[in-house]
Amino acid sequence: MLKSALETRLDAAEAGELEPSQSSSEVRARTKVIAESNRKLMASMASFMSKYFPPPSPDDDESDATASTSSSKKAAGKQKEPQRQPKGAITQFFARDRPALRSLNDLLEDLMNKCMTSPHDPYITLDDSHWPPYIELIVRSGIGMRHPHIPRKLKLTDFHQ
Repeated sequence: MLKSALETRLDAAEAGELEPSQSSSEVRARTKVIAESNRKLMASMASFMSKYFPPPSPDDDESDATASTSSSKKAAGKQKEPQRQPKGAITQFFARDRPALRSLNDLLEDLMNKCMTSPHDPYITLDDSHWPPYIELIVRSGIGMRHPHIPRKLKLTDFHQ
């Protein structure tokens, strides 16, 4: 949003619509600084995400979220974790058509890009490639919010308001 505002001012400066005190080189310099800071922020976010929120494996699904809670109960000594049954032929048949699960970093990057490229429609459409526990993490932590009428759509929360 800030980058697009600076680019608009740059275009206005080149057209001669700004005061003489604001040169286009000054606006270009600020745009370059913001772009560099954005690149560093994205790199540090990617590093954090890869360390604490690894990409889900192809075997992960919603039942794994319940398995992880049962494993934490097992660690507390309250419940024994159920053993996994080998996948049957039908499960394997339907699993091969399922797209690869995307990481939390990809989901957040999609949300930020959609917010910046089309602020009039900031929602992304969720599909089977988005891991449900990561979607719930984003919604419950207040980072994103679902569309009021279409639950398969998600957008970043408006933090500036």
